[in-house]
Amino acid sequence: MGKDEAQGQPAAQVLTFDLQWEKPPEGLQTVYANQLLISHAGNQFYLFFGEVLPPLVGDIAEALKAGEVGKTLPVRVVAQIALSPKSMLEALEIIQRNVENFMAEQEAAKKKELAHGRKDA
Repeated sequence: MGKDEAQGQPAAQVLTFDLQWEKPPEGLQTVYANQLLISHAGNQFYLFFGEVLPPLVGDIAEALKAGEVGKTLPVRVVAQIALSPKSMLEALEIIQRNVENFMAEQEAAKKKELAHGRKDA
């Protein structure tokens, strides 16, 4: 008998569900980000995805000397996501697995390319 049942209340039942991802809606815009900032406050993690564009100048060193370009580049935030600590830990595991798979695929492709190049030589 659970603690709650001893006090005359039924024990809380934990329900679990499998998630089935839907196909993204037609026309959903993909946003490019080349910067990531992660912070936390209270009981939330915040992920800020941003884009920084390099200045369009010929000789960056000369442009800096001339004061035409500042030493700070603005990052345009393109998305902000808040995650619970549990979701953040799950995201870390998923990202790690995906990076490992990507690296393995890259290594296999490199080996295949090298082997293929040797056969043609």
